[in-house]
Amino acid sequence: MKPKIIAFPFAGGNKYSFPYLKEKFLNEKISFSVLEYPGRGRRIRESLLKDIIDVANDAYEQLIKEIPDRDYIIYGHSMGAIIGYLVCIKLQESNQKMPIKLIVSGREAPTALDTKERLFDLESSDIFWKKIHELGGLSVELLSDHKLKTFFEPVLRADFQCIENYQYQSKPKITIPVHVFYGTDEKMTKEELDGWKDITISPEITFESIKGDHFFINNNSVFAETILQYF
Repeated sequence: MKPKIIAFPFAGGNKYSFPYLKEKFLNEKISFSVLEYPGRGRRIRESLLKDIIDVANDAYEQLIKEIPDRDYIIYGHSMGAIIGYLVCIKLQESNQKMPIKLIVSGREAPTALDTKERLFDLESSDIFWKKIHELGGLSVELLSDHKLKTFFEPVLRADFQCIENYQYQSKPKITIPVHVFYGTDEKMTKEELDGWKDITISPEITFESIKGDHFFINNNSVFAETILQYF
């Protein structure tokens, strides 16, 4: 039986994120599920979390309820990459069944210092959305719809607060292989990426660039086909 993929969304994401990957994996008969963070989707009535440790703890509690009998892989993009890593730490600490691999994309290593501009506490909503637009990945419909932006802005600000306030804390290294994807046009240094080597004792750590910006994962057949090589 093929391993299941359990995905952790990027900032502003929800269980409906990664539509292209979902479609691709469905065609290959691979089980692919996306965890839902509080304050969105079916959990819309729950309070937004503004500390990434709290988000990771919540994700861990969700995950241990559905850890499959078969092998599984954890995949996270951007904010989801850090959450996926933190969940792996918690799984290992609590002697739970570990994933056979951690796949991350669009994020420098947890050990890297975040030198990017802080967005979550920008006072101007217009400037906030301008900066978000520059990151890419948002639909024209969202960016042009005032009601949608009003709805999503608190979600995005909470998620960016999680990311921008995150500080790495030394933990025992995880024991599983790690595969790191990054876009050729992302503003990450080799040193920031190489830090992923420091969070695992596994000799199996791979880095792979995919043409595109931070959201190269959208409609990128190369990315999906590369993941499918594991199956």
